[in-house]
Amino acid sequence: MTSRLHAPRRLALVATTLAVFVGMTACSSLTHPKAQTENATDTLIVYAINGTPVDAPTGLWLFGRQAVVVNPSFTFDLAFDIDGQGNATSYSVRYVAGGLSAAHSVSMQRSTSSFDALLKAPQSGYVTDSLFTTKVGDVFVVSTTDPTACGFSVFSNVIYAKIEVMGIDSGTRTVRTRFTVDPNCGFFSLIPSGIPKD
Repeated sequence: MTSRLHAPRRLALVATTLAVFVGMTACSSLTHPKAQTENATDTLIVYAINGTPVDAPTGLWLFGRQAVVVNPSFTFDLAFDIDGQGNATSYSVRYVAGGLSAAHSVSMQRSTSSFDALLKAPQSGYVTDSLFTTKVGDVFVVSTTDPTACGFSVFSNVIYAKIEVMGIDSGTRTVRTRFTVDPNCGFFSLIPSGIPKD
């Protein structure tokens, strides 16, 4: 014997389903959570990965806002090198680590905007796990899948940042950088401080 839903019960079920759907779409936290952490802007000096002591901080870790020692944990996003003519090159962590490593992906693109004018990361146009030649004044947008930042996020596995090369010193083999990090996974805002809205 098969049971059938009577019309009133069927209408009630449809109404309940519709109400749940409307509630879910109206509640942005289910599909797009609100940012919880403020953006941060800082300046750091990192050493070149070649021609410097092994314990020199040669990696730039954006989520941690630190210059860190490059080691097999690969807890950094970018590293720099300086050639004999004083030119700098930026490398993603996976480029340094090699394709067989478990290092996370970092994507970059050169920006035509000034550092201060760049207030939102573009959603496309990135080059993944590569290198870029850099000069003083260059501005880049960075997308990183750092698991420290978004390892437990169900919304996105990416954070965005912008970085400016402010100085290259071939004598001390250092690169001075300025950067803004949006630590909220999946948010594109690159405002210098405060909790982003998008």
